[in-house]
Amino acid sequence: MTPNMRVRCATTEDSAAIASIMRRASTALIRRTTVIGCAGLEAYIHDQIKSRSATQYHVATEGDRIVGMSAWRLKGEYLFLNHIFVLPSEQGRRVGSTLWSYGMNRLTVDRTRFLALDVYENSRLAKSWYQALGMNVVAQQTLMEVPLIAPKTTIYGDWSSTFLGASDPDYVRYGFSQFTLTTDRMTYTLGRLGRSLFRATPWAILDDDAALTALHVLDNNRALLCIGTPQGLTSAVRRRGVVLGQTERLTAPLEALTDRLRSAASSPGR
Repeated sequence: MTPNMRVRCATTEDSAAIASIMRRASTALIRRTTVIGCAGLEAYIHDQIKSRSATQYHVATEGDRIVGMSAWRLKGEYLFLNHIFVLPSEQGRRVGSTLWSYGMNRLTVDRTRFLALDVYENSRLAKSWYQALGMNVVAQQTLMEVPLIAPKTTIYGDWSSTFLGASDPDYVRYGFSQFTLTTDRMTYTLGRLGRSLFRATPWAILDDDAALTALHVLDNNRALLCIGTPQGLTSAVRRRGVVLGQTERLTAPLEALTDRLRSAASSPGR
């Protein structure tokens, strides 16, 4: 960290810079399978900051330039690090560590005991850094893209949906939104992500022909991004699509993590 580097709470005026850093520092897979790749990311960040939502944004600055960002939320005993990104040109200067320390010091309350975050398995440098700080993998999720094929018959079961198509104000503004789809089997909460994907959890939707047919009817230009546990990824499920990658949930006790960050502050780091 240089003498000119500072960390502060983000303002709505920082939204464009935050969105730019998130896109520049993320992988192609992250951009494709999360809101980071959606056209309205800047507007979404702006609205979250303006409304003082549960997600809090921080930025690291070098003079007048924003070089890193983090986003956090509290839930029970856990402080979740939703995002942390540093410009590639600024990595290795402890920007990330400084953002971590600032966020933990500002947001930790008496009941908070653990920090948690999700990382894509192909983000090897980030994962190595987290594990060097003492974070451990506690859960995994597999991402698979499944094509939605036109039904061979018009008899596919009853279904209903809250899908709004082009009139969905969230999708128009942000490039992503949620809706529900109900079949005889169950009600699913689904996402519309960018221009090419629906998003669903868990694997059970792949056994529901009415749900898959409904999605094709709602938008036949999209595939389904299905997310579930590796244990549920049977050979039969795997044959339905293409596995894109895997995410991992890492956690650590806050007290131990704070000690490791203090130690890292005296040596070169992220």
